[in-house]
Amino acid sequence: MGVRLEGLNNQFLQNFRVELEYARQFDKIDTIEIHGMGNKVEDAVGRIDSDSYMAVICYDFPVRKLDPTVKGFASRLSPYVGLGLGFNRVIVKGLSSPGVDYWANMPPSQGGLGRNGQGFNLYTTTDFVFAISPRFGLTYEVSKNLDVYLGAKYVKSNDVLLDSYASLPNGTWNKPNLNYWDGQIGVRYNF
Repeated sequence: MGVRLEGLNNQFLQNFRVELEYARQFDKIDTIEIHGMGNKVEDAVGRIDSDSYMAVICYDFPVRKLDPTVKGFASRLSPYVGLGLGFNRVIVKGLSSPGVDYWANMPPSQGGLGRNGQGFNLYTTTDFVFAISPRFGLTYEVSKNLDVYLGAKYVKSNDVLLDSYASLPNGTWNKPNLNYWDGQIGVRYNF
Protein backbone atom coordinates (compact mmCIF):
# COMPACT_ATOMS: atom_id res chain seq x y z
CA MET A 1 0.00 0.00 0.00
CA GLY A 2 1.51 3.34 -0.93
CA VAL A 3 1.13 6.94 -1.99
CA ARG A 4 2.74 8.58 -5.02
CA LEU A 5 3.24 12.35 -4.88
CA GLU A 6 2.64 12.98 -8.63
CA GLY A 7 -0.05 15.61 -8.06
CA LEU A 8 2.40 18.08 -6.51
CA ASN A 9 3.54 21.12 -8.47
CA ASN A 10 7.21 20.38 -7.69
CA GLN A 11 9.23 18.38 -10.25
CA PHE A 12 11.55 16.89 -7.61
CA LEU A 13 8.82 15.84 -5.14
CA GLN A 14 6.61 14.33 -7.89
CA ASN A 15 8.95 11.36 -8.21
CA PHE A 16 8.68 10.22 -4.57
CA ARG A 17 6.60 7.24 -3.46
CA VAL A 18 5.80 6.35 0.16
CA GLU A 19 4.74 2.76 0.91
CA LEU A 20 3.81 0.53 3.82
CA GLU A 21 5.23 -2.95 3.29
CA TYR A 22 4.66 -6.37 4.82
CA ALA A 23 6.82 -9.29 3.69
CA ARG A 24 7.19 -12.89 4.91
CA GLN A 25 10.45 -14.82 4.44
CA PHE A 26 11.02 -18.57 4.98
CA ASP A 27 14.64 -19.77 5.09
CA LYS A 28 16.40 -23.05 5.83
CA ILE A 29 19.64 -22.93 7.83
CA ASP A 30 22.47 -24.77 6.01
CA THR A 31 25.54 -23.27 7.68
CA ILE A 32 26.34 -21.26 10.78
CA GLU A 33 29.33 -19.07 11.66
CA ILE A 34 30.35 -19.38 15.31
CA HIS A 35 32.25 -16.29 16.43
CA GLY A 36 33.10 -17.71 19.86
CA MET A 37 34.99 -20.55 18.16
CA GLY A 38 37.30 -18.48 15.96
CA ASN A 39 34.63 -17.61 13.35
CA LYS A 40 34.23 -21.28 12.50
CA VAL A 41 31.76 -21.99 9.68
CA GLU A 42 30.05 -25.39 9.82
CA ASP A 43 26.96 -27.27 8.69
CA ALA A 44 23.83 -26.63 10.72
CA VAL A 45 20.12 -27.43 10.69
CA GLY A 46 17.07 -25.34 11.49
CA ARG A 47 14.83 -22.63 10.06
CA ILE A 48 14.66 -18.86 10.22
CA ASP A 49 11.35 -17.25 9.33
CA SER A 50 10.77 -13.50 9.42
CA ASP A 51 7.87 -11.09 9.10
CA SER A 52 8.99 -7.61 7.98
CA TYR A 53 6.92 -4.50 8.67
CA MET A 54 8.37 -1.37 7.03
CA ALA A 55 7.71 2.18 5.96
CA VAL A 56 9.42 2.66 2.59
CA ILE A 57 10.29 5.79 0.63
CA CYS A 58 11.32 5.45 -3.01
CA TYR A 59 12.49 7.91 -5.62
CA ASP A 60 11.67 7.18 -9.27
CA PHE A 61 13.76 8.42 -12.21
CA PRO A 62 11.22 8.40 -15.10
CA VAL A 63 13.15 8.33 -18.38
CA ARG A 64 10.44 10.37 -20.19
CA LYS A 65 10.86 13.22 -17.67
CA LEU A 66 14.66 13.09 -17.66
CA ASP A 67 14.92 13.09 -21.47
CA PRO A 68 11.71 14.06 -23.31
CA THR A 69 13.28 13.06 -26.66
CA VAL A 70 13.21 9.36 -25.70
CA LYS A 71 10.29 7.53 -27.34
CA GLY A 72 8.80 4.02 -27.35
CA PHE A 73 9.62 1.29 -24.83
CA ALA A 74 12.42 3.23 -23.10
CA SER A 75 10.13 6.21 -22.41
CA ARG A 76 8.03 4.02 -20.10
CA LEU A 77 10.97 2.90 -17.92
CA SER A 78 11.69 4.32 -14.46
CA PRO A 79 14.70 3.15 -12.45
CA TYR A 80 14.17 3.67 -8.70
CA VAL A 81 16.04 3.65 -5.40
CA GLY A 82 14.54 3.46 -1.95
CA LEU A 83 14.97 2.87 1.74
CA GLY A 84 12.76 0.93 4.14
CA LEU A 85 12.78 1.29 7.93
CA GLY A 86 10.82 -0.84 10.36
CA PHE A 87 11.14 -4.07 12.26
CA ASN A 88 11.40 -7.81 11.73
CA ARG A 89 9.71 -10.47 13.77
CA VAL A 90 12.34 -13.23 13.60
CA ILE A 91 11.40 -16.85 14.41
CA VAL A 92 14.25 -19.35 14.78
CA LYS A 93 13.27 -23.05 14.90
CA GLY A 94 15.29 -26.22 15.52
CA LEU A 95 18.76 -24.62 15.41
CA SER A 96 21.62 -27.07 15.99
CA SER A 97 25.17 -27.79 14.76
CA PRO A 98 28.12 -29.95 15.92
CA GLY A 99 30.09 -26.95 17.26
CA VAL A 100 27.09 -25.52 19.09
CA ASP A 101 26.33 -28.98 20.54
CA TYR A 102 29.95 -29.25 21.71
CA TRP A 103 29.72 -25.84 23.41
CA ALA A 104 26.36 -26.71 24.98
CA ASN A 105 27.80 -29.90 26.51
CA MET A 106 30.86 -28.15 28.03
CA PRO A 107 30.69 -27.57 31.81
CA PRO A 108 29.73 -24.02 32.88
CA SER A 109 33.15 -23.68 34.53
CA GLN A 110 34.66 -23.86 31.02
CA GLY A 111 32.18 -21.41 29.47
CA GLY A 112 29.64 -23.99 28.28
CA LEU A 113 26.03 -24.65 29.17
CA GLY A 114 26.59 -27.93 31.04
CA ARG A 115 23.92 -29.85 29.11
CA ASN A 116 25.60 -33.21 29.94
CA GLY A 117 25.39 -34.81 26.49
CA GLN A 118 21.98 -33.39 25.57
CA GLY A 119 23.52 -30.92 23.10
CA PHE A 120 21.89 -27.75 21.94
CA ASN A 121 18.55 -27.76 20.21
CA LEU A 122 16.70 -24.50 20.02
CA TYR A 123 13.10 -25.53 19.42
CA THR A 124 11.54 -22.11 18.83
CA THR A 125 12.37 -18.54 19.79
CA THR A 126 10.92 -15.25 18.56
CA ASP A 127 12.36 -11.74 18.69
CA PHE A 128 11.41 -8.31 17.33
CA VAL A 129 14.37 -6.32 15.95
CA PHE A 130 14.94 -3.06 14.04
CA ALA A 131 15.33 -3.52 10.28
CA ILE A 132 16.74 -1.34 7.52
CA SER A 133 16.32 -2.11 3.83
CA PRO A 134 17.98 -0.24 0.95
CA ARG A 135 16.53 -1.20 -2.43
CA PHE A 136 16.66 -0.51 -6.15
CA GLY A 137 14.84 -1.61 -9.26
CA LEU A 138 13.20 -0.83 -12.58
CA THR A 139 9.54 -0.05 -13.25
CA TYR A 140 7.77 -0.31 -16.61
CA GLU A 141 4.59 1.77 -17.03
CA VAL A 142 2.07 -0.47 -18.82
CA SER A 143 -0.67 2.19 -18.61
CA LYS A 144 -1.43 5.30 -16.55
CA ASN A 145 -2.69 3.10 -13.72
CA LEU A 146 -0.65 -0.09 -14.09
CA ASP A 147 3.09 -0.70 -13.56
CA VAL A 148 5.19 -3.86 -13.51
CA TYR A 149 8.48 -3.83 -11.65
CA LEU A 150 11.62 -5.83 -11.03
CA GLY A 151 13.79 -5.03 -8.04
CA ALA A 152 16.04 -6.13 -5.24
CA LYS A 153 16.30 -5.21 -1.58
CA TYR A 154 18.79 -5.93 1.15
CA VAL A 155 17.33 -6.46 4.63
CA LYS A 156 19.56 -6.03 7.68
CA SER A 157 18.57 -6.79 11.28
CA ASN A 158 21.14 -6.94 14.06
CA ASP A 159 21.14 -8.61 17.48
CA VAL A 160 18.36 -11.19 17.20
CA LEU A 161 18.05 -12.54 20.75
CA LEU A 162 18.33 -16.33 21.10
CA ASP A 163 17.71 -16.82 24.82
CA SER A 164 16.73 -20.47 25.10
CA TYR A 165 18.81 -21.27 28.19
CA ALA A 166 18.33 -18.09 30.23
CA SER A 167 18.13 -19.96 33.54
CA LEU A 168 21.64 -21.39 33.11
CA PRO A 169 24.72 -19.51 34.40
CA ASN A 170 25.70 -18.20 30.96
CA GLY A 171 22.28 -16.69 30.28
CA THR A 172 21.89 -15.52 26.72
CA TRP A 173 23.47 -17.76 24.09
CA ASN A 174 23.98 -15.32 21.26
CA LYS A 175 22.67 -12.32 19.35
CA PRO A 176 23.23 -13.14 15.66
CA ASN A 177 22.46 -10.80 12.77
CA LEU A 178 19.84 -11.58 10.14
CA ASN A 179 20.85 -10.16 6.75
CA TYR A 180 19.56 -11.24 3.35
CA TRP A 181 18.97 -10.15 -0.26
CA ASP A 182 15.46 -10.44 -1.64
CA GLY A 183 14.44 -10.31 -5.32
CA GLN A 184 11.12 -8.71 -6.19
CA ILE A 185 8.84 -8.88 -9.20
CA GLY A 186 5.36 -7.47 -9.12
CA VAL A 187 2.48 -5.41 -10.40
CA ARG A 188 1.56 -2.01 -9.00
CA TYR A 189 -1.89 -0.48 -9.54
CA ASN A 190 -2.07 3.33 -9.24
CA PHE A 191 -5.40 4.99 -8.39
